Amino acid sequence: MQQSEFEANYRKMVTEQLMELAAQLDDLVPEAKTALLAELKNRGKSQSDIEAHSTAIRSELSGEQHEELAAHPPSEDGATHEKESLFMLKGPTPPDWMQIPSFSINESTYLAQNMEQQHIPFKITQAPGFGTCRCLLFVPKDRFSDAINTLKEHYGLIDEEAELFTGDCPACGTKLDAATACSDCGLVLCQSGWEAISGHPFVKFLKENGLGPQQNKE
Repeated sequence: MQQSEFEANYRKMVTEQLMELAAQLDDLVPEAKTALLAELKNRGKSQSDIEAHSTAIRSELSGEQHEELAAHPPSEDGATHEKESLFMLKGPTPPDWMQIPSFSINESTYLAQNMEQQHIPFKITQAPGFGTCRCLLFVPKDRFSDAINTLKEHYGLIDEEAELFTGDCPACGTKLDAATACSDCGLVLCQSGWEAISGHPFVKFLKENGLGPQQNKE
């Protein structure tokens, strides 16, 4: 997405949503960061306001994570799961297993579910340096491709182009035909899964290792 597209989207959002998004600033692409901070500044929000709000949100999330850990005690490596897993490895992670980074504690539940459904042995551990905030997925080397494909499907990371929008713009009512964004208000109406979560560490890992959308196309 271009910076102008991010700007158009942020103009449609309420200030509370923008402030919550600012708490995840490190996960945003540069164009999104610039557009978000500019829009908040236009609405009278100073850098100190943004930092204070972000700190409050992170503290709240940390509290929720500690409650989750209390309800579901972690394994020796720091991972939590709601019920006994059939395919989750107990004990140390084998040195030849492949590492897939990185996910939030809340996402670890879906990681486990996806691996279970595909009968893929796995281990979920706490990511060094992230406290209880991030976790890593490990799978056997010969099941790495299966795990990657399963997670791509879960996150909607497909190689096909996103379907173009035809109809009335939901924001301003302009009639559009096969458009990616509204020609009047700029609202983005066509976005691939890759674009939607481009700041996610898993997406960055895929692109850095030749597993992104361009590399997968013939």
